[in-house]
Amino acid sequence: MEKREINPTQWLKAFNINHAVEVTGAQRVVYLSGQTSNDADGAPMQAGDLEAQFGLAWQNLKDALAEAAMDPTN
Repeated sequence: MEKREINPTQWLKAFNINHAVEVTGAQRVVYLSGQTSNDADGAPMQAGDLEAQFGLAWQNLKDALAEAAMDPTN
């Protein structure tokens, strides 16, 4: 499997994320929808605190990957 990071703007690299990732030759692919700062019951969290919202959205993404036996490097 080969991965190529796609970043038409460079600012996302400061957050260690990409606009997109191209994957070729994959045997298994998991697509994730946009992640938000919601708790396990769907309630919105950290109103007015963008940094905390990002942190929880990132954790939600990692949790979804873990359920698929993956991590952010995948």
